[in-house]
Amino acid sequence: MGGKALFFDLDGTLWDRDERIPPATARALERARLKGNLVFVNTGRTRAFALRPALWDIGLDGMVTGCGTRAEILRPGDGELSLKAGQSRVLYEKVLPLSVLEPLVDVLEARGFRVLLEGADCMYADMAAFRDDPYMVSVEKRAGDVLKDLKGERGRWRASKMTCDMRLSPDREEVLRRLSGEWNLFRHGREVCEIVPAGHDKAAGMRRVCSLLGIPMEDTVAFGDGANDVDMLLCAGCGVCMGGGDKEALAAADMAAPPFGEGGVEEALRRLGLA
Repeated sequence: MGGKALFFDLDGTLWDRDERIPPATARALERARLKGNLVFVNTGRTRAFALRPALWDIGLDGMVTGCGTRAEILRPGDGELSLKAGQSRVLYEKVLPLSVLEPLVDVLEARGFRVLLEGADCMYADMAAFRDDPYMVSVEKRAGDVLKDLKGERGRWRASKMTCDMRLSPDREEVLRRLSGEWNLFRHGREVCEIVPAGHDKAAGMRRVCSLLGIPMEDTVAFGDGANDVDMLLCAGCGVCMGGGDKEALAAADMAAPPFGEGGVEEALRRLGLA
């Protein structure tokens, strides 16, 4: 294999909970690019929370973010820091209108959902509602100015998707059933659900990039481990599931790699002859 387009999930695939990319993984990605392969991130995170310092130094050819709601590539010659500097070429972006967002958030909050709105530039949450939730405390600490107050910024929201904590909702199953016809829902256990505009997922984002760049889908390799990776693992020419990943992701993959902590990415790239 060679000259492929490689699409990587972030959490649990490229980096750990502290957003650390193992040096061996970074070196493997560098070798893959030197062999003529293109390296893309394909994450459920929107750009506001995906473009982290760990990505600035590894060298990327582009990013698909927000479960396919935004796709961008580096401009030729811009170098590896152009994503940080905002000098990328946006191929596609879906932004939800306020006329859709505001009533949906109102309904969800009334039914006990705690909402994190996610966009390319900002995220929005009512931190008082989340109280001492460990994950949101971590997000608040790392996001800095990117995280805005949900209520205070109402009327100025610019978001493409949302992630909801459902633990306090007594009728979450009914709510999700009603949403399922108009939205893509990616559940993470019984507690968390990503709500994404219909027609958008990681596979759709990957197809948009490949179509615009003239890359056949059979020349793609996707790496992931979670529920929102299933579609891109099925869509790619070769789908690689990280060891310890979601059962559905494993079933959708063509190859099982070792776990993240055991050099899964570099081992998979080595087996495929890509690095």
